[in-house]
Amino acid sequence: MAALGVTPYEALTDATVMLDELWEMDAITQMARFGETVQHITRQKQWAGGALKIKLMNEQFSRAIASSDLEADAPLAGRIRTMDLTVEESDLRKVAFGLRYTLPAQEEVDGSEDAVFDLASELLVQALQSIDEKRNHMIWQNSDGVKALVKATYDPDGTTFSTQTLTYLGTGSVAGAFITIDGGSISKFHPGERIDIRNASTTAVRIRAIITDVYHGLDYLGQGIGPGILCAIDAVGDSAEENFSTVVDNDEIFSSGEVDGSGLDVGFAQFFNRTTPGAYFDVTDRAGPGFQFLIPYGRDYDNVPIDTDVHFGHMADLMGMLFGPARANRRARAKQFKMTDAIVCLAQPDLVNAVARQAGSPNLQFTSQAASSMEEAKRKNLVSVQGWQGSVLHHPTLPPIALQSEPLAAENTITIIEPSTWRYIRMGSKKPRFITNDSGGIWHTRRNVTTGQLTVHKDASGYVVETLLNDQPQLNYRIDGVTTDVDA
Repeated sequence: MAALGVTPYEALTDATVMLDELWEMDAITQMARFGETVQHITRQKQWAGGALKIKLMNEQFSRAIASSDLEADAPLAGRIRTMDLTVEESDLRKVAFGLRYTLPAQEEVDGSEDAVFDLASELLVQALQSIDEKRNHMIWQNSDGVKALVKATYDPDGTTFSTQTLTYLGTGSVAGAFITIDGGSISKFHPGERIDIRNASTTAVRIRAIITDVYHGLDYLGQGIGPGILCAIDAVGDSAEENFSTVVDNDEIFSSGEVDGSGLDVGFAQFFNRTTPGAYFDVTDRAGPGFQFLIPYGRDYDNVPIDTDVHFGHMADLMGMLFGPARANRRARAKQFKMTDAIVCLAQPDLVNAVARQAGSPNLQFTSQAASSMEEAKRKNLVSVQGWQGSVLHHPTLPPIALQSEPLAAENTITIIEPSTWRYIRMGSKKPRFITNDSGGIWHTRRNVTTGQLTVHKDASGYVVETLLNDQPQLNYRIDGVTTDVDA
């Protein structure tokens, strides 16, 4: 019976509105995915099996000479020289993910217009996003796969560490700690991620842990520490210890399951190493005679406040000689190289902001070149097309330099890349391939490992196989050892 003064139809309408408000609860993601670098690398080459050879011209024709003798013999013949850069199958890296849900969990959220979301689809969407984020991680970390280093260990409330302090994990509680980091970006970590903390000398796993929270700031719970990760012992991962008392400064943090060598061999950390330039695919010593062209340019200023005119000025004086001829050569081969108008400058947000604050000096000028959508960025052809937004630095001898914040970038470092010099070598496509079931679908029904009977668990797994290559390293530049005015 309807309430007094309310018709049955109105009562039914009110009830429908109430139920819609109750069940239309779209899940709002509390963490975000970080990484902007991959969007600038649009070139790719298909892996051809065995070993892939990339042809590099490292000596151009240079035998045009002048003479006052108009009847002199022809000069000595000139030549050009090329070399093959060999990408072996062992240079490729497999990035994979596994998914699982249960049929009852699916039924809880599916099957009506008031469902929160399609659980299986949500898992798949996030997994595909995770692949791109991992690509960005690998570009900015070492080839050994280390995400960051331990700086110090504290209790979960930020006070002096004690071995018995507990952190709640689900419905239970286990030993926990707040771990501050250095030697890597805090943006590489997410709540729920499983990590291994390892002895840097022996590589032995000290602790297997689950990240319960990530703190990006410098004043965790008012204790003046950070950034860092709040961790709990991973009982499922069979942690080697019962608490975090063995964790010490400079221990290495890995994604659980990754090992030394999991990272890209041509990640930025190795690629821009000018002090001890190591192997670059089959070139074992880039510092050897004839291989200097595989070492990017750059300069280390030993931790001084950023000065746009000075630090970018040094870069422009050198790179201004190189970009013009190199870009003209690449533009003449339009089918091979997709050129953008700008080169790209990547740094952590604080450094990008510090550079932007110095806009308006006599020799350097910034203009706003925001692209709020993919289509608009395509029309501008300024940088890569995935919604780039930022400022552009103009200099008399350089192409426009597009500044972009990259939370994953190395600290106190500004990295300037020529996007057309980078490409992915891929075994297959950029889109992950899946292990398919007998019907060609991606979801597999698990069986009990003991009885062999069917379970209500559904599994899926996708993967990509690829590596990163740069075909003209000296069109890329690194400014090391610069800080913000605030840091100084």
